[in-house]
Amino acid sequence: MLVSNGRGRALGADEQARAAMGAGVRVIDCQRLPLLPAFVDSHCHVMAYASSLTAVDCRPSAVSSIAGIKDAIRRRAASTPEGRWVRAAGYDDFALAEKRHPTRWDLDEAAPRNPVRLTHRSGHAMVLNSPALNAVGISDATDEPPGGTIDRGPLSGEPSGLLLEMDEYVRDRMPRLTEEELRSAMRLAGDKFLSYGITAVCDASPANTPQRFETFKKMRQSGHFLPRVTMMAGAKYLDQFVDEGLGTGAGSELCSVGHAKIMLTLSSGRLSPSENELSELIGKAHSQQFAVAIHAVEAEALEAAVNALESATPLTTRTRTDRIEHCSECPDALLPRIARLGVTVVTNPGFLYLSGDRYLAETKKDRVPWLYRMRSLIEAGIPVAAGSDAPVT
Repeated sequence: MLVSNGRGRALGADEQARAAMGAGVRVIDCQRLPLLPAFVDSHCHVMAYASSLTAVDCRPSAVSSIAGIKDAIRRRAASTPEGRWVRAAGYDDFALAEKRHPTRWDLDEAAPRNPVRLTHRSGHAMVLNSPALNAVGISDATDEPPGGTIDRGPLSGEPSGLLLEMDEYVRDRMPRLTEEELRSAMRLAGDKFLSYGITAVCDASPANTPQRFETFKKMRQSGHFLPRVTMMAGAKYLDQFVDEGLGTGAGSELCSVGHAKIMLTLSSGRLSPSENELSELIGKAHSQQFAVAIHAVEAEALEAAVNALESATPLTTRTRTDRIEHCSECPDALLPRIARLGVTVVTNPGFLYLSGDRYLAETKKDRVPWLYRMRSLIEAGIPVAAGSDAPVT
């Protein structure tokens, strides 16, 4: 096989490839091992994954209790100047001996003089200690942002430190990684992807802005992140993308703008955005020639996404199709409707391995057969792709 500039140019017998390659070509002997196409990770969060690789490791493989989390954070805090943030990532309340989320007070014991952000494995929850809550301006009187939840004591109303669907809110109020820290983290992330045979990624982060697209381009051009990148545009920033002349497909083969990412969540107990608001968001994106990618996990969220896609102003271009991300709980009745829409479902088969025990313990029995139905989706004629959702897996 002859490869040039990232593309296969010739495939055949050894003499055919040699005849096509010319002089000065590097020859790699695969020693009769099979040569397979590389993988595309169709849904991940590159910046969050990069950050997690330099954070305190609190995944179930590293710690099994809140005491273990505190010990790990305490060790990092001991070498961190007072007042500097300590980032920790990967905890799973279901996998902890205590079967609960840590609290601000747990983290205060580990790092009383440093703000601490501990991110849940799912990416949809985090715990801040008291200095961190103060630093981002969260108190008893703080109103919850749209779609977010501040867990509070039932009587006192005091924040426990647990925040749901508030990653962007917190990130905008804490220090960014330095340029050197970001370069180092991105190189680690890129090397990890390549080590798994992943040479192309789709970044599905709802916080993606035109500025982040410039960062991706810079990281690729400098060699600090080598996989090809398609970066979704955060739906709330679409006007900025349009003003910058960045529509779907803008950029190059190596780094381009993808779909408009819309978060549809039920984590806080209410659908955010509402179905009507979602339909308007889809119509706006379509009018700007962006296909949409809708995050929909619960059956109720998935049905709302399907309803909104059916009622929204359709996308006029036929070169792109809309997407549903995760499609975690899919009732039978939604399969033919999704197929008629012509959308692609990007789901996460690794979650069944990662969280199967949790699903069996916490999912209603009648919903278990709805989980991550790759075969059912394919048999219904729905295009299906897979993503790691890194750093979740």
